[in-house]
Amino acid sequence: MASHMGLLMGMEGMALKWRYNFRGEIDSPAKLIYVNVDAQAVKLMGERPFPRFFYAEAVKALFQYGKARVVGIDIVFSEAAHSFLTDPEKVIVDNAALRKIVDEYPHLVLAAAYTQRINELSNAEQDEYAQFPLIHKGFTDRDKNALPEQPGISLLGVKDRNIALINVDEGITAGGFPQWVPVFAHTPGPTYLTMALELARVYHRLPKDAVKIHEDRVELIGPHNKVILEVPLTNKQLVEINWASKFYSDKNNHVSMEEVLVALAGMLKGSPEQKEQASIFFKRFERAIVLIGPVDPLLQDLAPTPYDRSPVPKVSVHGNLLKTFFLNDYVDRLPQKASDALTLFLTALVASLGVYGGRYGKASKAASVLVLIGYIIGVFAFFNAGAIVVPLVAPVGSALCTTFIGVLYGLLLEEQQKSRIKGLFGTYVSPEVVHQMVESQEEPHLGGAEEEISAFFSDIQSFSSFSEVLNPAKLVELMNDYLTEMTDVIQEETGTLDKYIGDAIVAMYGAPIKTEDHAMRACWSAYRIQKKQIELRKKWQEEGDKWPELVFEMHTRIGINTGKAIVGNMGSRTRFNYTMMGDTVNLAARCESGAKSYGIYTMVTEETKEAAQKINDTLAFRFIDKIIVKGRSKPVGVYEIVDTKEDLPRTELQCIQMYERGFDRYLNQQWDEAITCFEESAGLERFQPGRDPGVKVNPSLVFIERCRIMKETPPPQNWDGVFKMTSK
Repeated sequence: MASHMGLLMGMEGMALKWRYNFRGEIDSPAKLIYVNVDAQAVKLMGERPFPRFFYAEAVKALFQYGKARVVGIDIVFSEAAHSFLTDPEKVIVDNAALRKIVDEYPHLVLAAAYTQRINELSNAEQDEYAQFPLIHKGFTDRDKNALPEQPGISLLGVKDRNIALINVDEGITAGGFPQWVPVFAHTPGPTYLTMALELARVYHRLPKDAVKIHEDRVELIGPHNKVILEVPLTNKQLVEINWASKFYSDKNNHVSMEEVLVALAGMLKGSPEQKEQASIFFKRFERAIVLIGPVDPLLQDLAPTPYDRSPVPKVSVHGNLLKTFFLNDYVDRLPQKASDALTLFLTALVASLGVYGGRYGKASKAASVLVLIGYIIGVFAFFNAGAIVVPLVAPVGSALCTTFIGVLYGLLLEEQQKSRIKGLFGTYVSPEVVHQMVESQEEPHLGGAEEEISAFFSDIQSFSSFSEVLNPAKLVELMNDYLTEMTDVIQEETGTLDKYIGDAIVAMYGAPIKTEDHAMRACWSAYRIQKKQIELRKKWQEEGDKWPELVFEMHTRIGINTGKAIVGNMGSRTRFNYTMMGDTVNLAARCESGAKSYGIYTMVTEETKEAAQKINDTLAFRFIDKIIVKGRSKPVGVYEIVDTKEDLPRTELQCIQMYERGFDRYLNQQWDEAITCFEESAGLERFQPGRDPGVKVNPSLVFIERCRIMKETPPPQNWDGVFKMTSK
């Protein structure tokens, strides 16, 4: 399909380049010599536009002293080539010199071209008629086609001159190089031939009516109706070049135009020795086809070739097309139906061998590769033998794609077996654990390893109250709704679900899949869960009388701690669970329950906060206290996740600043000053008793009460400000 839609033309063109380079350059019977308007010639002729006198002198020398058979000039001598700044008298003299040569030598071929100035020169009424009249693009009415830009009347006079087209960019150039060239162009006046075909006609000394244009070919008819040259056509007008050689090659003869002019000067005014050298120089041109063309890169007449990576002078296109004519060796392509049949056959054969998975599966796959390699070798061999282009990209691409789809289908069948296991156990065990079990292809076994993780605990505030007001069916529906949303957040942040304990969620970050940002992921989960809790309350409220008022006041408390823990399969030998244990895990659980004492809903340890901020410092943390939880002897700093720094309200920022100021006074045992600060921050707290349902206290109120107790019963002299919690 891609091939029929033309989407593979660029790749097929590149594949054609590979064939040319593999075949290498070939010899041609055409005696072709390039006379280059190169840097040396430009230096001799001066500034542009170059005086036409130099071209006249060069042509005269090539015919008179070189005995050239035919000379073609790949430069359009149009009236528009001269700038209005050029001295008109010089233009007249210059044109007269070239006109004399044109009159004197009938085997000179001048150039014409379709250019951007064609509108002004042809007086075409519409822009579309100013294009090169390609038949396959709808230019079938020659009376509506534009005339090319060509030498003016001052050069041509009224005689019928040899005028040829030098357009090479209008053909299909799928490979990034001129691949097809239009052989002719029908106009309201004459039919113009391309430069190479016109040179061939003049070379054989045939009249213009010897050119016969048919639907599928162009013929040069010689004496006694003998077909001297038969050119096969594509799209009724194009011929494909069989590139014989690169431009700068040992197989090409190159001469600088400056050398021609210097040799001419030697013949006319030189010493006997110089005349002898010039005579030897001109002998190389005897019965040769000479192409004069611009090669200096500053003249910007360049195009790539199959052999040349960098663009080379476009005159090489005319030279290679001329060699194609003389070789009578044209690029031949398979008919579309044959290409399609070949594509289907190769695809069926390679894909069948490639996907076979029986007893001889490995041998079959090897045979599939060998068939494909053999086909590719055959493609290059056919081109080497007779310039036959057998499609490469479409058949090989189709075979590979179909084989890939077949192999992929086999892999999908295997994946279905894995998915079945995941489907069976994924609803009970963490999907990550199931995935690890399947990929490892090992049987589950007891055991664990010490890993750096972030432990996560969450619990619904006053969940027992929900059990009292909801019947079992409603309670299950509510919890399924709640747990689904919360679990989705945890898994989206790469958390691994450990277990549900009623309304509580236990999860871990950093195992079994190790990640460096597990603390940050855990904190973001807590932040997102609190946001999701607000959305759920709104959703339940919108459901009307379905739920009691208590549901609209649901809050979730979360505790997180980061550190080393034992992670793995734990339990009995017949039934176990992938879980975590250790002091790190216990502290996370204490943070969740301890949050209640301060009236906050997310409490994380200092280790978690610091680890998260190293990865991403976008969350706003608030220091709460330094505590020793029940069952531990080491103090730990605890923090509340307030909001993102970007969305943090100004009142909360003021609350945090005033709270921290009060805590400093608290540590310095400045009880009255601390109480003053805490009273001010208490009014700015997000959660207020009496105003917000379920809220009985907040951190500022906790410390106001604590300061009053400390004031009445001062702590010991070596007090470090650590608060020891007496309950879980």
